[in-house]
Amino acid sequence: MKHSFRLLSILIIATVLLMAAFVGVRYYLAASASQKSLQVLANNIATRVASAVQPTIWNIYSKSVDRKYSEDITSALLDAEFLDPHVIGISVYGNFGHVYMARYKIDGEEVTEHSAAIHDQAVKLASNRSLISVRQGAMTIGNVLVLLSDTPNQQLMRKILLVELGQLLIISLFFILFLFYAIKKALVEPVGELEEANIELEEFSYRVSHDLRSPIISSLTLLRMIEKVVAKDQANKLMPQILLVISSLEQLERLLNDIYSILVIRSKEEAEEEVDVNAMIDESIKLLSHLEGASEIKIIKDIDDNNIIKTKPTRLRMIIENLVSNAIKYRDPNKEQSIIKFRTRHIENAYTLEIEDNGLGIPEEARPDIFEMFKRFHPKASFGSGLGLYLVKKSALRINAEIEYEAIEDGTKFKLTI
Repeated sequence: MKHSFRLLSILIIATVLLMAAFVGVRYYLAASASQKSLQVLANNIATRVASAVQPTIWNIYSKSVDRKYSEDITSALLDAEFLDPHVIGISVYGNFGHVYMARYKIDGEEVTEHSAAIHDQAVKLASNRSLISVRQGAMTIGNVLVLLSDTPNQQLMRKILLVELGQLLIISLFFILFLFYAIKKALVEPVGELEEANIELEEFSYRVSHDLRSPIISSLTLLRMIEKVVAKDQANKLMPQILLVISSLEQLERLLNDIYSILVIRSKEEAEEEVDVNAMIDESIKLLSHLEGASEIKIIKDIDDNNIIKTKPTRLRMIIENLVSNAIKYRDPNKEQSIIKFRTRHIENAYTLEIEDNGLGIPEEARPDIFEMFKRFHPKASFGSGLGLYLVKKSALRINAEIEYEAIEDGTKFKLTI
């Protein structure tokens, strides 16, 4: 979980930075292109206006009787140029700076005539300008100043960038989820499994060394006692010590068998086969019939008619045998009758197996650690390595099943869902 959150955070931050860089570059390039196009537009408008006003200025300059007619035509041409939303001012000057004709359009309002205040405002708002001379032959008879604003372009760019940003967000979301899933499967999950395996290995190594050492030391001590008894020719006193040695070595054998089972679970690959669950339950009960008290236990079965499933038989057998073994070893001697109940149900794609007993049960405070390694809940009742339920959990994972402990008033109940 920690690695997944860290990976997701890195992917989100990296994607946001990449998006910000892309949007920034995109805006810069668009703004640069806009400025260039506006400057070209300003020059073109100034050239057209200069060409259009040249007759008017020359007529005024030469005091021609056609002056009024020329002014009307020029005024109409200026008004036509203001159809372009970028144009905010066009001024026509004489050689000495006096204004022949001017139009302004500030903040999208109506086109207005010239005034010093409006002119100054338009100059401040203009992002691009072009000043073109009006010529009559070789003589300069006036100037045309065109003022453009890039506000329409900026508004358009903002709309385009918002749309692109929305598209990028959607694409980035799918990209992040895909990349997160791929990296998690390829790296994060194996790392998490490796960390979990290392933790288990540390605990496993410590507990195994401790549990192996105890019966070996006990056996060596007892053998030395036997050696002394034999030396004194008191063979009739050997039997209790010999029985203790046998008991210690039996404990060691059971521990080694459990360790071997763990190694098998971790390394052995097994193909799925069709399994008769009812038959496997009977086989497990028969196999464990040698355990002390097994013959005193009443078996109750409520087996579904459809009890053939496809799974890994060795793993399922290990689950059933461990749960049945625990039910036998930890039966309650104070009860008149010890029982083990088996119940199966096959509903659609799910198969459930419940194993319930009326034994000693599991203390409430120990239930959170029920499937951990080396957890023993009734050490005085029977010897065990504390690996049985751990093996049950690992075997369930191997067959893509869930194993649950259900708290009941009397005894224990486990539910396996395949």
